[in-house]
Amino acid sequence: MKISPLKIFRHPGSLRSGVNNLHTPPITLDMDLTTLCSNRCPECTYRDQRLLPARFLPKELAKKAIEQAADFGIKAITFTGGGEPVLHPDFAEIAAFSQQQGLKAGLITSGHDYSQQIAERTLPYFSWVRFSLDAGSPDVYAATHGLNANHFQRTVDNIREASAIREKNKLPVILGASYLVFQPNQTDFKTAIGLALGEMGLDRLQFKPMRTANCHMPGGTCFNFGKLESANNLLADIKRDSPYADRIILSRFSMQTKRVYRRCLGQQWTTALGSDGKLYVCCEYKYDRRYFLGDLSAQTLQDIWRSDWRKKVVESLDPNKSCFLGCKLHEMNNILADALNSPGRLEQLIEKHSGPSNDEVDFI
Repeated sequence: MKISPLKIFRHPGSLRSGVNNLHTPPITLDMDLTTLCSNRCPECTYRDQRLLPARFLPKELAKKAIEQAADFGIKAITFTGGGEPVLHPDFAEIAAFSQQQGLKAGLITSGHDYSQQIAERTLPYFSWVRFSLDAGSPDVYAATHGLNANHFQRTVDNIREASAIREKNKLPVILGASYLVFQPNQTDFKTAIGLALGEMGLDRLQFKPMRTANCHMPGGTCFNFGKLESANNLLADIKRDSPYADRIILSRFSMQTKRVYRRCLGQQWTTALGSDGKLYVCCEYKYDRRYFLGDLSAQTLQDIWRSDWRKKVVESLDPNKSCFLGCKLHEMNNILADALNSPGRLEQLIEKHSGPSNDEVDFI
């Protein structure tokens, strides 16, 4: 199943409950550990966070969130950004604590600061690590990350080292990279595939559309659909002829211009904790006061989730007026809306996608 909007169908009990009951616990918690980042991505999705004060989520508050998440029935936690998670001074301790509490953990990192020392300490705690590489060459890396060739080489070396540590210690962690596509680039696509899946021995390389910084919402105009269609067709051809075809993932290129849902169902199964200790409706609305759900330094996660305030916030969220097309919940929302409009269709999809569980299905 890997990276798929269909993972929710592997949680039939939560799915059946959550489509109508806001008190149903989420499955995944995204956690920002810091606002700091060493990259300078020109089209950073979280560019507004550059205006936030430099800060770290306090270690004890992070542990409190993890402990309460486990008690509440949340299955997995993703350490992500905002900033770069591995820059948190207590990153290794927090990652270890998530495992101690029985949560599966994933990490999204640029790789630039994921040194050999950090990798050796933390790789055993993760189900997967995804490196935001976004390039196969220094020139494209400069365009996507705002850093020069020396930084590109540092990132590549760190990823290679992480892969070697995994092999040496026979760790079950899945290692992958992502490539945000902002224009068709056959040469760099092929170079990135050879680098990530050939030279570095990663398990997968995910290509997905890049949103541009000069337009945010609503309606998904953040994407140049002509370029994306061209890039998608090109990538499909490259994947078909590649010896690594089964490890190349094309994600979020479809359904970018279509919305059949009037409410966001996906927010029921995933939520976001900011480095300010506050819970937000989703990763796209971190630090947006309109979609603040509660403060974990003053409330429990369970109380926030079941509060009248959260119900009010969720009901105020109108995807047609606020949300861009193409967020990570967009395809799942379309699929669920179609299913709920057809009697019996939800159960058909649950049956179709049933099967043995694995760690990845808990990351919504």
